[in-house]
Amino acid sequence: TNSTFLSSHVVANEMTVVSVVILLVVLVRDTNGVVTCDDGNCVIDCSKELCDIVICTNLASSCDIHCASNDCRSSIFYLAAADYNRVTCDGSDSCKFIHAQCGVPSYASLPSNIGYNTSDFEGHINECTFTFSNNAVASDGIIKCVDDIDLCQVHALTNNDDFKSSNFICELLPSNAQCLMHCNAMKSCGGATSNFHCIASFCGCDGVGCLDINRVWIETHSTPAPTTTGRYIDDGERSPAPTQKPTTSSNPTPSPTPKPTVLPTPRPTVKPSKAPT
Repeated sequence: TNSTFLSSHVVANEMTVVSVVILLVVLVRDTNGVVTCDDGNCVIDCSKELCDIVICTNLASSCDIHCASNDCRSSIFYLAAADYNRVTCDGSDSCKFIHAQCGVPSYASLPSNIGYNTSDFEGHINECTFTFSNNAVASDGIIKCVDDIDLCQVHALTNNDDFKSSNFICELLPSNAQCLMHCNAMKSCGGATSNFHCIASFCGCDGVGCLDINRVWIETHSTPAPTTTGRYIDDGERSPAPTQKPTTSSNPTPSPTPKPTVLPTPRPTVKPSKAPT
């Protein structure tokens, strides 16, 4: 009987320990919803990590993030790796409701419990690229690039609402900065449901899916920089270059006309005001 009691007691204790361990694992998983990259070249697979919040600070060289179906739904990304930050969402609703920011976030947008300040995201960034396909951002996505970034771009690859009812906000400071959208098919970028707000040296959108996007562009440099693809759809606001030279010369003739064009009147119509002397 004693052995039976002891065995039952041990089993009960083991079950309690297992339950506690399971609970701890769940709590740790919730805590590990914040994925961070503070050094080197980071590759983050959100099918293996819980990517509620992803942070790549200015101490990282590069940051690659991959999201499959529903992996990054409602996720928040803060990105500032110096060389490049690249986010790929290639499954249905993989990045629906995403809020991704490249550059320095506002202090108010940073959660108070993650242990980072705006200074952790300051500094120059070469590139931020977001690539979406197969209905990845079907609704209410926000991609925002701000401050000291050379290139920020959104690629929408398929004809399947890859960036629908969403916003691309790009406000860059460098004199060579480019904000670009690539909308490969008519439904790639959601048409009139999506917005592209740009303040940069050059704002560009290429692909047939650009035609109906709501655009507010303020280019801060008079001569546009070339796009990385070499393709650009003119938004119709730039004045076209003249196709012909002026038909008349602006230079005066070099000498007077040798002959008058009007003969003198044989009889003057006005009498002289004085008698001849």
